[in-house]
Amino acid sequence: MVNLTLPTPGTSSGAWGTIINQAFTDLNNGKADIANVVPSIAAPWTAYTPSWTSSGTLPALGNGTAVGYYNQIGKSVDFRFTLTFGSTSTFGTGNYYFSLPIQAAAGYILFQPFGWAIGTPAGSRNNGVAVLNNTSTIQVMQPGGASMWAPTYPGVWASANYIQITGRYEAA
Repeated sequence: MVNLTLPTPGTSSGAWGTIINQAFTDLNNGKADIANVVPSIAAPWTAYTPSWTSSGTLPALGNGTAVGYYNQIGKSVDFRFTLTFGSTSTFGTGNYYFSLPIQAAAGYILFQPFGWAIGTPAGSRNNGVAVLNNTSTIQVMQPGGASMWAPTYPGVWASANYIQITGRYEAA
């Protein structure tokens, strides 16, 4: 067990100060434990299944897998997911889009960076920048803004290749 020395209640100011003062008062008086004071930090990440679409003929994951997780604290959303392609995956046409777990706040500039991506087309590792397409989907742009990831860019995708994306954004 770790013993923490808590600040004296009433010594913080502002909106956060009010919340912190109440939390420490409750902790000092035995009315709460840390998991109740900050439940979203103590909570495990939530699973979600990201969707994979395109601007042309839709791709299909087939026997591949899509696994994602997110954690929301206030309006901040952290997310990560991996798409692993299987032997029956088809790759469609056009630029790829991936769903966010929670709708993003309006007012972001399109193509604003949201995170990082790693992909393994043709067995080689490629890095990309996850950028906002709209408030519910992101795309992956090759560094330098040359092109968006698609069936043949940054290479030809195949079974056992994967796309991993991680990022953070403000929820609506």
